[in-house]
Amino acid sequence: MRIEKTQLVSDIVDIFAQKTFMYFITYRGLTVADFADFRARLREVSASCQVLKNSAISRAWAESGRAMASDYKLTGNTALVSGMGDPAATAKVIKEFAQDHDVVTFKAGLIDDAFLDASGAEAVANLPSREALLSQVLGLIQAPASGIARTVNAKVAEVVYALGAHEENLKNK
Repeated sequence: MRIEKTQLVSDIVDIFAQKTFMYFITYRGLTVADFADFRARLREVSASCQVLKNSAISRAWAESGRAMASDYKLTGNTALVSGMGDPAATAKVIKEFAQDHDVVTFKAGLIDDAFLDASGAEAVANLPSREALLSQVLGLIQAPASGIARTVNAKVAEVVYALGAHEENLKNK
C-alpha cells in the first residue's frame, strides 16, 4: 500500500479511537455551499464531517479492532460524521439537513462499540435530546417524592381542619 493510503487509514483509525460516535452518510449531489452549510451545522453540536473512501474505511475498521457488523459493506459515496458530544443531537442535525437535501441519507452508525444500520441511526435521530431525557428521568425520580408530599400535606390538612372544627364546637358550647 502506498504511504499516502497507509497514512489515511491510520488517520481514520485515530478517528475511530478518539470519537465516541460515528455516522456514515451518503451525500452525492450536494453543492460545495451546501456541504459547507452542513459542516457549519455539525460544528454547532461539536461534530465534524470528512469524505472518505470506502476501502480506507474498511481497512481502518479491520485495524481498529472495534466491533463492526461483519456482513456490512459500505458502498457508493461515503462521508463520515463523527464527534465526542451527544450522538442524538448530531443525528438530528443530519436528519434535519437530509429533509432539506434528499441526497443525504444515513448508511450506518457506530456509537461507542454498538453498530447501527441505517434504520438504527435514524432511530437515534428520533430520540429526544439528552436534556429532555434527563428531565424526564428527573421527573420520574421526583414523582414518588411529590406524591408522598401531597399525601402527607393532605393528611396534615385533614388534621388541622378537624382541630379547627373541634375548636369551633368548643367555642359554640
